[in-house]
Formats: sequence, structure tokens, C-alpha cells
Amino acid sequence: MIKENHPHAVINAIVTAIGGETSVQGAARFERDVLSLRPDVIFIDYALNDRRLPEAEVETAWRAMARAAKAEGVPVVFLTPTGTSGVRIDAADEALEIRAAIIRKVAAGEGLPVADVWAAWKAALAGGVKQGSLLSQGNHPNRQGHELAAKVIAKWFGVD
Repeated sequence: MIKENHPHAVINAIVTAIGGETSVQGAARFERDVLSLRPDVIFIDYALNDRRLPEAEVETAWRAMARAAKAEGVPVVFLTPTGTSGVRIDAADEALEIRAAIIRKVAAGEGLPVADVWAAWKAALAGGVKQGSLLSQGNHPNRQGHELAAKVIAKWFGVD
């Protein structure tokens, strides 16, 4: 989507993700494995794996990554989570709802943007899309789920 809208742009995506990693683990290697690559922009997406961590640890880790990137002058966009099987989209005590709120809070406090995938996911479900039609397995999006997230992310590149 980005390349179609910006055909002359040079887009180089470097994925430093480690499957199953939490924000606490990611923050521990952030400077060494991410900032050392001197990226033009960083997208941070740990919320799904963070759902079992204590909220204070999650907030501390996200804040640490934001501040480290800002100190290096690298723009950061936080991503809220995609859904997972069994998610209760309207429950205030839903772990993903709580993690999304933490992400929004840290982003606001650090002056960073949020690609609110969770809001888009919830809107799709509220609009009648079945959770299973967005997932390839219990907690991983399929093509349709990834496309939903990609549309939210692409807006940060001027793509509607």
C-alpha cells in the first residue's frame, strides 16, 4: 500500500522482532538490536505478548524504548494489539484493552503517535466481522487480520 502511493520512495523494512518476545525483553535489547541499525522510523508492537505481564512492567518497558529512541532522534509509532481468540472487546478488564490503554497513555506522555490497531480490530468485530475470520490461529492474524492492521499503519505514511 505504501509503495503504491509513494512509487519513488525507497522502503527498506528491517524486522528485529523475536517471536513470543515481550516488551520487557525487547526493551533490554532495544539499543543494541534496533537503534544500532539507525532506522528512520520505528514501529513498536508488543501488546499481544505483554498481556500476561504486570501492567507496571509493561509501562516501564514501553516508556524506556520511547525515551531511548527520542534521545537518538528516531521517530517512533506505537501499535496497539490485534485481537486473539476469546477476546472480550467490550470488557474493561480485558488484558488487551488494558495494554492498549497503557500504550496510549505512554504515547501521550512521550508525545508519540499511536497506530491504533486495537480500535480498528474492535470496530471490525462490532461491525459484524467474526474474530475467526481475522485469525490464522489463536493469537496470530491471517491475511485479512494483517490487512486490517496494515491499513492503520499505512495512514502514518499518508495512505488512506
